[in-house]
Amino acid sequence: MLWFISAALIVLVGALTTRLARSWALGLLDNVYVAVTAKRGSFFPHGLGDISRYDKALERFRTHAHEPPVELRLEERTVSGSAQAAMGSFTSPVAEFLPNEKNIHTAHFQIIVPAAGGLDAAIEAGMPFVIHLPATGDEGFGRRRELFAKPLLSKGISSIILQVPFYGKRKHPGQKGAGLLKLEHSAQQSLGAVTEALALAAWLRLTKNHKGPIGLTGISYGGAMAALAGCLCPFDVAIVSMVPSHGPAPPFLDGALARTVKFDAFTRGRDEVRAHLDKMDLQSFQEEIEARKSHKAKRAYIQLTARHDKYIPSYSADVLFKSMSQLTNATAERRELDGGHVAAFLFGAKPYVQAIEDAFTHLESRSSKL
Repeated sequence: MLWFISAALIVLVGALTTRLARSWALGLLDNVYVAVTAKRGSFFPHGLGDISRYDKALERFRTHAHEPPVELRLEERTVSGSAQAAMGSFTSPVAEFLPNEKNIHTAHFQIIVPAAGGLDAAIEAGMPFVIHLPATGDEGFGRRRELFAKPLLSKGISSIILQVPFYGKRKHPGQKGAGLLKLEHSAQQSLGAVTEALALAAWLRLTKNHKGPIGLTGISYGGAMAALAGCLCPFDVAIVSMVPSHGPAPPFLDGALARTVKFDAFTRGRDEVRAHLDKMDLQSFQEEIEARKSHKAKRAYIQLTARHDKYIPSYSADVLFKSMSQLTNATAERRELDGGHVAAFLFGAKPYVQAIEDAFTHLESRSSKL
């Protein structure tokens, strides 16, 4: 029934005559999709969890030195057309802050490079590399590989696709789908996403001596994490965030995902959830970001926002863009997409890929002027 409604909405979009009306109609897909998501499972059904571990994970953000390169294990390689995909893994640099289960401690990734020459040739040639962080629920590699990494490869950009804690092979025992069992896991997942992405960037720059540009990117949750990682990165970086928020509280409390949160598992309900999630927004790391500005690393930032996004409140997208413009020494650009959050996933691949290419161009332009 829900998919029938989705199809009917898309037909309605085709019948509408103005761009604004079509964008509004596409935004209704958010209501359909969140209804499906809510039936598949909820977020935080076990409540808060160990709040001391939550706070320790946040403290790690504030006190860490720049992530050192990690020791990567490159495993199977496969070739499909002009692309070579290499699977790999490494021990998370923040394993001690994650749950005790060993499977959560191992980060998995996939590198997409030209089939001709593979990884070493791509690095030697100075190809741009972009590290992809996942959207909420994007547990594997296939979607990001097929929709984004392969089109980027045709533009001369290689990719590293990261699987973060609590997704895929890194699920917590008893976890069903992408819904995190405890609020504690939210801070741990974000800590893993940011530090593991920065460790991969350090591996490229320091271990492999990669001289070409490096980027960080993601959609929704991944876009928020890419922005934070980009602010903390010690060297030049291109950053692209599509339909991101400035932190986890807006989508879980003021956006469509509020329908998937088990608020009755918390003593103080929504207020308790907000109090803790607010600790993780980008502005709460302002002091740390300001301190890292002294490194004079250049950044180019592009943010894509959906006009009728019901997952990400417009105020949150505004806060993120303002923060990225002010807290870093970035060149910042904002672009609008028609429709809502789901429409960005369904129809936004082309403008997203273009934004990544443009961010690298902007970064290289800044470098050439210095």
